[in-house]
Amino acid sequence: MLAAEALVVLAGHVPYRLDGLGPDDAFVRDLRMHELDSLSLVELAESLERRFGIEITDEDAQGIVTFRGLVDYLERRVPEATLRSESEPSGE
Repeated sequence: MLAAEALVVLAGHVPYRLDGLGPDDAFVRDLRMHELDSLSLVELAESLERRFGIEITDEDAQGIVTFRGLVDYLERRVPEATLRSESEPSGE
């Protein structure tokens, strides 16, 4: 679930589909995501922060170079309560 949500956020920051994204693909080297320049990386980090309710430091953001790295980072930082509440039925 976390990986799927991260993929949705990431897809909003590149101008093409990410169907072929593998967990160990490097964003720039393998996927040619040159669109993720420094400003775009800041915007991506801000989107992830809003979506998952966390803070991503600039240093941390620069160290995330693969999709697996992104998901691993989120798994360590996103509070479990946030994930549980997102997956529970709304009761409406």
